[in-house]
Amino acid sequence: MGSVPWLILALGMSIFYLPLALVSRWGITAYPLIYLIMEEVRNQFPFGGFGWVRIAYTQADSPYSKIAAIAGASSLSAFVLILGLILFFGLRRKFDVITVLPFVLLFVPVTLSTTATANVMMIQGNVPSMGLDFNSRAKAVFNNHFERTQEELAKNPDVDLILWPENSVDVDPFLN
Repeated sequence: MGSVPWLILALGMSIFYLPLALVSRWGITAYPLIYLIMEEVRNQFPFGGFGWVRIAYTQADSPYSKIAAIAGASSLSAFVLILGLILFFGLRRKFDVITVLPFVLLFVPVTLSTTATANVMMIQGNVPSMGLDFNSRAKAVFNNHFERTQEELAKNPDVDLILWPENSVDVDPFLN
């Protein structure tokens, strides 16, 4: 594809981070709010968003991951950002009550219980050959995933949900 699409993507993605320049004007305590707003914009724009860059997704194995189960990914991102802000102020030995206030929520007892389980099958049907021309072979990729699913279901039909990767259905399944 060349370097032109890569440069366009790099410049386009860097525009999303321009609002962080407001931190120099509004102060470091505005950083969590600005970053959370940027996360929400990226989750909606363009084309329905690209939410893979949420801070919350980096916390799957952290002690704070239960926050996402209770209040969602945005709250976990906010928590991590505020934790970073507290560490920043702690290293400077300068605390502000408004910064520490959200950590009071850690002392609220929360009990999560499992009500049901699900059997999930994850399929990786692969592509016929490597390369970026996946659109030209979309039907072959779909067929690979379909055949692999049939094979795995023959081994274990007790499945509640089947997950395919994002590029496995680049054709319209209702027309094909």
